[in-house]
Amino acid sequence: MDTKKTGRRRMGTTGVMRKMQPYLYILPLFILLGVFKLYSSVYAIYRSFFEWDGGRISVFIGIQNYIALLTDATFGKSLVNLLMLLVTSVLKVVTVPLLVAELVMSVKRQFSSNLYKYLLIIPMVVPGVVMILLWRWIYDYNGLLNGILSTLGLENLMHSWLGEQATALGALIFYQFPWVAGIQFLIFLAGLQSIDTSIYEATRIDGIGPVSRLFYIDIPLLTGQFRYLIITTIISTFQAFEHVLIMTNGGPGDSTMVPALHMYNETFSYYNMGYACAMGTVLFLFTLGVTAFNMKYIKGVDSQ
Repeated sequence: MDTKKTGRRRMGTTGVMRKMQPYLYILPLFILLGVFKLYSSVYAIYRSFFEWDGGRISVFIGIQNYIALLTDATFGKSLVNLLMLLVTSVLKVVTVPLLVAELVMSVKRQFSSNLYKYLLIIPMVVPGVVMILLWRWIYDYNGLLNGILSTLGLENLMHSWLGEQATALGALIFYQFPWVAGIQFLIFLAGLQSIDTSIYEATRIDGIGPVSRLFYIDIPLLTGQFRYLIITTIISTFQAFEHVLIMTNGGPGDSTMVPALHMYNETFSYYNMGYACAMGTVLFLFTLGVTAFNMKYIKGVDSQ
């Protein structure tokens, strides 16, 4: 009896260890995320209630940093610019890459289809800073865009595209035109390839054209891809400021300022880190709210 009980205990212990193994494998990852992501985020929220320069000055001031944000004209202007960039970024992500993926899917020859895929993916290997500097040259007064306008005899349309308040934000919106980013294109292409071919065969038998198929078959079946791309675009737009920093530095004036760049300036130019933490907390709440709304909306479409 004792031997049987001992064997059962060993088997039970072995079974528990086997169940725990997957969690033990990912435990180091969660420890690293906790130290470098979660802790820093919580600490930033905590520091948002302080007047803090990142060093010796650390005075608890309650919600004064948040009150100051309400009267910060630069922050308000940056939110307006962010809204325009956010709306246009989402539109660019869910339109052009999808249409290009549809066109590549319609190519019958395998060689030609693969060639188009490679050509659309190649820009992904170009460093981001190189792309930003290239577009800054395109928008320069002596750059490519004005050169084309001059060649066409349209000198009256020439501008210092990044140096004028009337055109700077629009120039940022058209940055990376025609917006066929490799990742978004690949996600839509993979989604289209996963659709059962029998559905397409049925549409051909029923005489459904490509436009009707796009709106009534492809788009509803790509809901998951739309949800993922919209969420990631929202998050990246809230966080991105590198291209704004290099191309305009938020100018002229505050015409292209975005919250992330304003937060960067408050941190590393003015050492007002407590105020920057408050700004980051507000951006986090905005991002969380917009993302939650998007997930609820897309889920509602799935459930219909």
